[in-house]
Amino acid sequence: MATFKDFELVPGTPPSREALAKLVAEPTEEWIRNFGSNFQDANYTYSPPEVKPASMGKFVAFNSLILMAPFERVLLHRDIAHGRPDLRGRIADELTQADAEGIARLAIPYEPFSLEVTDAGMFMIHGDTSGNVEGVVIAGQSTDYGRADQEGRERTAGFLRAALNGNIEVTT
Repeated sequence: MATFKDFELVPGTPPSREALAKLVAEPTEEWIRNFGSNFQDANYTYSPPEVKPASMGKFVAFNSLILMAPFERVLLHRDIAHGRPDLRGRIADELTQADAEGIARLAIPYEPFSLEVTDAGMFMIHGDTSGNVEGVVIAGQSTDYGRADQEGRERTAGFLRAALNGNIEVTT
């Protein structure tokens, strides 16, 4: 089982850019189903005991491209947005497509984090009593970007459902 240390993370300290790139992922069914085992650490004490550290995270969306990361280690949505420089070309393409479809961009008002997104918020993974993943809830907003309107949030949920092959329920 992987722990935070395997991702070069030390509880209570911000992640390095290299560690951040390892944390920020395009969601897949496998990534969601293994989220808890990949990002838990028995010695991790950042969250209160009643909150499972491995069940929550943050996301940003660039039209159909959604990037996610664990909440406890990635505190700012702009870090997620900038966390995968290898995806810059795809991000630009997604934002161009969003413009063509009339999807509003959410702009962050200061440099050097001027990258725009189409939605931002948090996600919670929930499961049954045996720990099997049953669904993902996307909610909230970003202090960096805000969030999409209701139609935009539903569009984000649709893109996430597609990324998960429709095998994991996604609700807003």
